[in-house]
Amino acid sequence: MAPTGSAHLNYSEFARARDRRGLSRATGATLSHAESTPPPAPRQQTALAALCGVGGIIGYAKKRSVPSLVAGVAVGVAYGYAATLASTEPAQAHAVGLAASAVLTAAGAARLAKTRALMPAGVLTALGLAGGYYNLTKYREWAA
Repeated sequence: MAPTGSAHLNYSEFARARDRRGLSRATGATLSHAESTPPPAPRQQTALAALCGVGGIIGYAKKRSVPSLVAGVAVGVAYGYAATLASTEPAQAHAVGLAASAVLTAAGAARLAKTRALMPAGVLTALGLAGGYYNLTKYREWAA
């Protein structure tokens, strides 16, 4: 199976190529390089990981808010874990991303209700909702 315009196959093409050749999940020695290389980590998960981590650090730097630092880094690590897991276990990766999005949305919505401030509470809520939509859509795709 030749790659269609990119150096990487998406996970379903990777799995089909592996299964078509009768290979188990544990072996892939006879696949070509393009077919044996799982897709890269999703850019959305990686971007959310970076935004949350940097946001927590900025919150700490500006207001000396330890909860912002801990929560931002923790949610960022969860998104980062989801990004690394996506190439081997995509359904589980998107479940982790969905959980991180739920935490981010809940925290942002609670702050938004309390402060009515667009920055950072509204941005947190919007990022959480966008991440939740993406991860729920992808989870349904992979879990089916």
